[in-house]
Amino acid sequence: MIGVFDSGLGGLTVVKELLNYLPEYQIIYFGDTARLPYGTKQASLIQQWSKDNSRWLIQNGAELIIIACHTASSWAFDLLHEELEVPVFDVLTPGLKEALTTSQNRKIGVIGTPGMIESNIYSKRLEESGQIASLHMQACPLFVPIIEEGWMDRPGTKEIAQEYLIPLREKGIDTLVMGCTHYPLLRDIITEIMGPKINIIDPANALALNVKDFLQKNPVFKKSDQDHEFYFSAKPYHLKLISRLCLNRNINGQVIYNNK
Repeated sequence: MIGVFDSGLGGLTVVKELLNYLPEYQIIYFGDTARLPYGTKQASLIQQWSKDNSRWLIQNGAELIIIACHTASSWAFDLLHEELEVPVFDVLTPGLKEALTTSQNRKIGVIGTPGMIESNIYSKRLEESGQIASLHMQACPLFVPIIEEGWMDRPGTKEIAQEYLIPLREKGIDTLVMGCTHYPLLRDIITEIMGPKINIIDPANALALNVKDFLQKNPVFKKSDQDHEFYFSAKPYHLKLISRLCLNRNINGQVIYNNK
């Protein structure tokens, strides 16, 4: 069973890609909706909550953990990789690798939550890669609450997006990484503002391919035709709307109030 956690509903965009590439595996999903958004919280809290989420998923059958949250990937991946007894995948690293492969002028924009931007994790991962590129970071703190409220089509959403994105476009980037799993739900607006010449990267796709490659090389992980399971720490806003947008179906999510 593949365990996936996120601060809310945005991780369903990762589940969508996993279902595309790995339909033969069961997924257990936990959305920490009681404590969202993670992107404005301090690092120590994110690390503790990420441990709680991961332990709960493992206790309920997860054989590997996917951190479907860029903020949690930024602050907690190294910690979880060291402490957990199961493989851990983060959503951040695959996105940067794809951006480095895609970019022609080596000017890469990254949009994300304030917490992810503050972590400076993209610069760290870029340095570890040994490649040279110019990173241009932009925090977009209003995107997650807009998406969680289901306000993607409201007139003011485009105006807010322009405030965040036009400065990046003016820096001459040719590639933009959506550094939050919620952001693909705003992809049409982001693409319209950035224009057709800028490549938009959704790290969830590259992550799903990485997990598929890992599972093919490690056939000990069990396949299953059981229904996928979805859990939340509080009743999510607009679960029906966002699950339809991500998965093209409604999901019956159970609320659990203590995920430790």
